[in-house]
Amino acid sequence: MTSVESFSLLNTASGLGLVWHEHEEMKPLVIDFLAGKQARRAQLATTKDEAIARACGLAKHPDSSILDATAGLGRDAWVLVNLGATVAMLERQPKVYALLADALERLYAEQPDYREQFF
Repeated sequence: MTSVESFSLLNTASGLGLVWHEHEEMKPLVIDFLAGKQARRAQLATTKDEAIARACGLAKHPDSSILDATAGLGRDAWVLVNLGATVAMLERQPKVYALLADALERLYAEQPDYREQFF
């Protein structure tokens, strides 16, 4: 019996996407820091309203260096960076890591200054 992967990566017009083969009707998941819900959340983020910012103490230490050891789709890291922190993201799942790397490269191409906030 052969095993078929449920997920694969696909280059799309928007960037690298994650395809879920069991649900072909779904669009590929593409991380985009500059558009959509993720961008909107970061745009509206405050240290008072974001639990992740309070947990990291950004109100008292806005220029903190933070390690996000479970980066996932980078949502929390993006909020923290937009609130002034410098963030290192780690992601162990290779496909999700590839999505993050692609999203960061597209971000740096549009806004190179962010290279200084992610390390």
